[in-house]
Amino acid sequence: MEDLMQVSQNVQLLTHPVAQAALTILRDVTSSRTEFVRANNLAALILALEVTSQVRASPTKVVTPLGTADGRILLDDRVILVPILRAGMALLDPFRLLLPRAQIYHIGIRRDESTALPERYYPKDLPQIVGGKTIILLDPMLATGGSVCDAIDQLKGAGAEHFFFANVIASQEGLNKVCEYTPQIKIVTLAIDAELNDQKYIVPGLGDYGDRFNGTGAAA
Repeated sequence: MEDLMQVSQNVQLLTHPVAQAALTILRDVTSSRTEFVRANNLAALILALEVTSQVRASPTKVVTPLGTADGRILLDDRVILVPILRAGMALLDPFRLLLPRAQIYHIGIRRDESTALPERYYPKDLPQIVGGKTIILLDPMLATGGSVCDAIDQLKGAGAEHFFFANVIASQEGLNKVCEYTPQIKIVTLAIDAELNDQKYIVPGLGDYGDRFNGTGAAA
């Protein structure tokens, strides 16, 4: 069964049935925090498996108890994982499991609720990125696209060139903005919602991902 739909040159919609069932639980307003976290972990793992299918590996030979076999050595030391705080942390663990040698950079961007524009709060400066490394951005919600574009801007300033983005729910408006800003980016998402409301939240979306995952705010 084909588990990916090519939406555009930049965007792939992950249709894996387990991921889509997890997404249904994530959307459900009646889901408990325990149910939400479990569904997040399933969705994040399937996202990680898909995104990391593009990570390079070099050929090698491995000695088995009965002979020699062809193998691969994952070049995960050429990858930088970048969760956008705070909700992006919900997706991090499966990527760390699959890419144990990847570096991790954290970028903190908060949303100004009066303007819906991104505000940077961490870090002041990113370390310089060695050319050729692949960036995997992690953020479960893509609304206006402002935070992701701001994160990409910071990473480009530090020397990054190759970008993937792992996402749970995106708005069409946000996808358009990110793809226009970074034409070479590859995005894998579980859902594309058509609308943003007057407060620039995704509709139908699932509410505040960080609050529901962490058990904070009005969703606690």
